[in-house]
Amino acid sequence: MASSVNYIESGELNRFTLSFKDPVLESAFLDEYGKNALRVTLTYFPWLVLIFAVGLGVMMTLAPQLTFPRNLLFCGLGFLVLSFLYFRLLPPSVHFMQLTFSTMGVLLGWFYAYGLIILQGSNLQAYVFVVIIIHTVSSSLALPLRFVYSVVVAYIIWFGFGFVAFFLSDLNTVDALLQFLFLGCLNGICVFATYQREAATRLNFCQRRVIEEREARLSELSEFLKKMFGRYVSEEVMNALVQNPESVKIGGEKRKVTMMMTDLRGFTQLSERLDPEKVMALLNRYFDVMMKICKKYQGTINDIFGDALLVTFGAPQESEEHARAAVACAIEMQNAMKMVNEENVHRGLPKLDMGIGLNTADVVVGNIGTEERAKFGVVGSGVNMTSRIESYTVGGQILISESVRQEAGEVLRIDAQQDVLPKGAEKPLRIYEVGGIAGSYNLALEKGGGPAIVTLMRHIALRYNVLEGKDVGEKGLEGSIVGLSNNCAEIIFGEPVEILTNVKMNLGNVDAKLSAKDFYGKVIKPSGEKGQTKVVRFTSVPPEVDAYFQALLEYDVNLT
Repeated sequence: MASSVNYIESGELNRFTLSFKDPVLESAFLDEYGKNALRVTLTYFPWLVLIFAVGLGVMMTLAPQLTFPRNLLFCGLGFLVLSFLYFRLLPPSVHFMQLTFSTMGVLLGWFYAYGLIILQGSNLQAYVFVVIIIHTVSSSLALPLRFVYSVVVAYIIWFGFGFVAFFLSDLNTVDALLQFLFLGCLNGICVFATYQREAATRLNFCQRRVIEEREARLSELSEFLKKMFGRYVSEEVMNALVQNPESVKIGGEKRKVTMMMTDLRGFTQLSERLDPEKVMALLNRYFDVMMKICKKYQGTINDIFGDALLVTFGAPQESEEHARAAVACAIEMQNAMKMVNEENVHRGLPKLDMGIGLNTADVVVGNIGTEERAKFGVVGSGVNMTSRIESYTVGGQILISESVRQEAGEVLRIDAQQDVLPKGAEKPLRIYEVGGIAGSYNLALEKGGGPAIVTLMRHIALRYNVLEGKDVGEKGLEGSIVGLSNNCAEIIFGEPVEILTNVKMNLGNVDAKLSAKDFYGKVIKPSGEKGQTKVVRFTSVPPEVDAYFQALLEYDVNLT
């Protein structure tokens, strides 16, 4: 703050004219100062004058012969007037300085007056009293005014006294000159005190403005950060972080949390077919709905990877029910996809399918980065495992790890389970398909019944490649589609294919333009027949291929 004060003193306040260089600041000061001074003057000064007059009148009536007590009361009450006005008008930091100057003036005048009385007799007493009265009144009147006006008031009274002393009194020239000069010194002290008062008051005002502006900027910044950070965490989590600033320091701690990974099935291929504006409209609408649900269940958005979300439950705000909250959140998110797709269809946009994977693990949570740039994140093998689990999902599905099932307890409804061997894992991983959660959440997936797979009258030739991670297998294989529904196909593969394998496919025995259209799917289960026949859930189908399939369903199928 010292640097701000120095800046104000050197750059803003003109010490000679006692005015701010900034006209807006000057206008604001004069408005505030004038209202305050007028209020204090009109409220207190008349009452003090009345008390002063009543006290003097009572003293003179009861003891007219007691010149000394009467004068003492007079000067004392005058000093009280000054003191009271000082303490009402001035900032606490300048009380002592101003009081000192006024005390010097009043006491010097008092001692000087009685010195003259003792040395020269009582015939000068009335004029000496005038000196004391004028100084007291001029000081009192000058206090509520600005420095420039107090100078005018003090010296008008001073010269008025000089006129009386020289031309209207019986004082000789020397005595009149001494009285005139003495009152000038007293008024000089008063004027100097007034100057210091206004300078200090102006600096105080300017410092307060600086503090208020800083607080306003900090308040705006705080609200901005709350809005920005509030997009990723719930209001409760945000308030907890605000109340505990230590939690935003760089560093982390090991904690058991439940992580959620979501992904839109086939969105990469979909984004290549759409205009950028439509892609962003799809994502923004989707993220808006999903993030609101995550915040509802105390989830923290850690990362957005294209169309994927990484959400943490149990950090930064600890929660004993992080696993259950994550499952409930996933179910509500999947159910909300119906509303998202209805809106997409209404706007002429394609439907979306989302898969969700959940995993509970001990990970390092905290602020990652540097003091200049950091983010709240999670680090550990559990994050990678969450991504692996999500990769096994199809649209509308929620898969969880064994750790989530154990952490959540018996409230989960498990629809299916399967052992898989993720890449890099030393032993198989058991994953569970969740259909609902009981207890206080009481939610269930709203799965559409959809038409069953129907057998085609003729097999549709197919070329396919097995996807290994994000890479397409080099070996192209042949197969055939023997059954079809709106979102699945029954396919005979040329070679053995593992369950939950992703495949890229192309139609055969069609025109070159249609044959060049890639579509994607995931092997979800055997068809129940022997051999290499599997059920594949489509994850991305171009409009041209979808239209071809719809035509087959309408004109070339028999119900099985």
